[in-house]
Amino acid sequence: MNDPVRIKQLSLAHAHLRSAKRYVSLRLPLGIPDNHVALAEVEKKVPEEVLISCMDLLAACGVQECPRGGFWRDMERAAETLGHMERASTYRARFLFTLGSPPDETSGVPGG
Repeated sequence: MNDPVRIKQLSLAHAHLRSAKRYVSLRLPLGIPDNHVALAEVEKKVPEEVLISCMDLLAACGVQECPRGGFWRDMERAAETLGHMERASTYRARFLFTLGSPPDETSGVPGG
């Protein structure tokens, strides 16, 4: 494939998910490398399916642990980068909730 735009998206989403992982006590392997991945290996080592699976696992942890807002902001950025706007919207609502923002009827987050 070697699409430079897609490689950049996957790499950026990987970085956001690695950043989000710092906020939770998840000890299970996420299925993605913990370190930087060379651009030539991004499509092979961090395909979108793996990133989405990781995102789901991190989000489940986030719901249980109620981490600081930075976690949800990283999750939102990762989802946006991959073009998953519905997920990004959900994570944005959770981010705003951690900040104590007023409730939003469309957020799907209790009290926010």
